[in-house]
Amino acid sequence: MTYIQFLNQFWTVRRRYRISSLQADIYFFLLKECNERGWENPFEISNRLICANLGITEPSLVDARKRLQKVGLIEFQNGKRNTQSPVYELISDKSNLKYLSRNRDESLDKPLDENKSNLKYLSRNRGESLDESLGESITYNNKIKTKNKESANADKKGETNVSTPVPPILESESYKKFKEWMAQKAPYCADTKNFPHQITEEELIKLKETYTSTEIASIIEQIENRKDLRKRYTNLYRTVLNWAKKEYGK
Repeated sequence: MTYIQFLNQFWTVRRRYRISSLQADIYFFLLKECNERGWENPFEISNRLICANLGITEPSLVDARKRLQKVGLIEFQNGKRNTQSPVYELISDKSNLKYLSRNRDESLDKPLDENKSNLKYLSRNRGESLDESLGESITYNNKIKTKNKESANADKKGETNVSTPVPPILESESYKKFKEWMAQKAPYCADTKNFPHQITEEELIKLKETYTSTEIASIIEQIENRKDLRKRYTNLYRTVLNWAKKEYGK
């Protein structure tokens, strides 16, 4: 399925079942991650990374993804602490939606009881009154619906490469500082023309689980200075990981 088809499927499910703004944010974030990974599906991603990008707590994430699974948008497997991240899969099988239609769970149609964790999420992260936050959420969702209709009409006319808006993703301060350091100390490595696959925030977290910041910086500087070898590589994360294993034996 294409990006726009996943979004259309989301709105099909949204018309049938109640989905909160927090649950929608998590789904859109997972969709963005899947797209950036070349539609790798299923894929691993840590709770820490999702929470850091969306500004939510882990309990809120756990509750929201259960709901997304219950309405048939995703499947997930719990990770193992410090060894394996949770695995997510975006459901694209239309037969799954037919199954949901035939086996409608009455609990899905019940009001969300103004989910308290979602209210805290809205008020804490947007710094506005609850009514204003919900109003903006509804306005945003309506804009997405309008854009989806326009994109669908463009597809029918034979147009391609239709961009679809997704919620903005926030980077952590530590990752921002890492990118600033890269631009100053390793400009060749930081250039996407030289390394199309840069080190993502999740990959940086994985590196820090094994190596210190000093060790990571040392490896990147080595790659930066080895002009005779660096043109062989295109994936900076894999290159740093492999060089670090050889250098430090971890």
